[in-house]
Amino acid sequence: LPNSSVSSLTFLRVVRLIRILRVFKLGKLSESLQYVQKSLTRSLDALYLLVFLIMLSTILFSSAMFLAETSNDSFVNGTWYTEKDGVFIRSQFQSIPHTFWWTIVTLFTVGYGDAVPQSDAGKIVAAVTMLCGILVVAFPVILIGA
Repeated sequence: LPNSSVSSLTFLRVVRLIRILRVFKLGKLSESLQYVQKSLTRSLDALYLLVFLIMLSTILFSSAMFLAETSNDSFVNGTWYTEKDGVFIRSQFQSIPHTFWWTIVTLFTVGYGDAVPQSDAGKIVAAVTMLCGILVVAFPVILIGA
């Protein structure tokens, strides 16, 4: 009997969830939502360009940051270590895919602070990444607005 009550409650929750989907029908009635849909449809090329530029920038700047930060590091047992004040500490940038997080956060904000470049070359890559982040986002937005 307890299993049947749980399954009936689950069924009722699903029915209630389906009722919420009626909100999407309001889009057909609202002129402003139709206007947004038309704008997005007309701007698909610029949105595709935005996604492409983000992907390209992520791969490019992640590779540059990884190479800049690990150029003087030591690779021991599958882990990169950097020397700081005579002590070897684990590098914050272990691989190019691992560096994707840093790149995405730096492109769209000024960084999260969990991964920070230590070398001078890494700091230069970070500055260029921040500046290019402004351009990568602004260029397709200009096209969408036009």
